[in-house]
Amino acid sequence: MDKHITLAGAFNLAMGILGILGVITGSLMMTMLENYIAEPEAVAIAVLAVSIGLSYLAIFSIAQIICAAGLLKRRSWSRVVMIVVSAFKLPSVPLGTALGIYTIWVLIQDETKTILDTGAN
Repeated sequence: MDKHITLAGAFNLAMGILGILGVITGSLMMTMLENYIAEPEAVAIAVLAVSIGLSYLAIFSIAQIICAAGLLKRRSWSRVVMIVVSAFKLPSVPLGTALGIYTIWVLIQDETKTILDTGAN
């Protein structure tokens, strides 16, 4: 189960970093909306909608990175928090769903709880 913990941590770390890169890219693209939408009200609505989506992505990507680091360092607190973060990532079809299910499966095992509670590598 130790290898599964490491894999879950590494995959979540990678997905969190990709999420942050998506936030950066989305933020840069959002600045170009004025060039493609003529109506100022439509630009304001689009900026608001994109900002809400990017904020959600940023919050959960940062949480995913922090929890993944905790899993890789075998911190006991990372188990419960990562289960919650994985549950919120489930609607992100297909990769978020697959990774969320795998991570939750790894973290609900009794052996995983024992490993993380003792901090063993």
